[in-house]
Amino acid sequence: MRKKSFIGIDLAWKDNNYSGVCIIEHCGEQSEAGSGSKAKSMLNIVEARNAKSDDSIIRLIKGYENYGGRERKKREEVAIAIDAPLIFPEKGTRGVDLFLNSGAFRDFNFRLIPASREGFLKRYGMLRSSVILEKLKKLGFELFGDIIEVHPRSSLIIFLELYKGKLPNYKHGKIKERAKAFEKVAEKIAEKFKIENFYDFFPRSFLGVRAKELKLYENKFDAP
Repeated sequence: MRKKSFIGIDLAWKDNNYSGVCIIEHCGEQSEAGSGSKAKSMLNIVEARNAKSDDSIIRLIKGYENYGGRERKKREEVAIAIDAPLIFPEKGTRGVDLFLNSGAFRDFNFRLIPASREGFLKRYGMLRSSVILEKLKKLGFELFGDIIEVHPRSSLIIFLELYKGKLPNYKHGKIKERAKAFEKVAEKIAEKFKIENFYDFFPRSFLGVRAKELKLYENKFDAP
């Protein structure tokens, strides 16, 4: 069944930090004027906010008006994408982590933390994504059927068709530089995916935004 609603979770490693949650709906197709190209999907943001506890994240999902907690049909129309490892090997490193760290994406100045069960427990004291995953399964969602693992930065590189070193870095550096980079990436995403109400949830300019506030916007932006 084609997914009509998408819930993105930019999951913090621990619940003492904010996680971004964004809910997006497919709301039709738009044809380019005067072109014979395939119509582009139009998207609409339903909700974009930050949440700390596991339960607060789950409440947002259950509270979404199109969530089919009572109807299997509706639940099957919802896809959930989580920016966090969903599978942890007991030892060693996952192939996908090796690929992103040393393969085609190595020129884009980011590095993933390898998803090792032992390493995560030692570093964070918990496997939070596993906890969230189990809670979602209890709601009827299935791993790789309804739930997928994503990585925002590599996804942006692919979706925006970027090349070596061309992704503006809104994650690190001086606050003014990050704000300008954020504006550029946000504008491209809003246009690429025809999100007409994007700026109802994100400011057009991030200049003057403080570091903590910018981080909260980053959480929500990385969630989809």
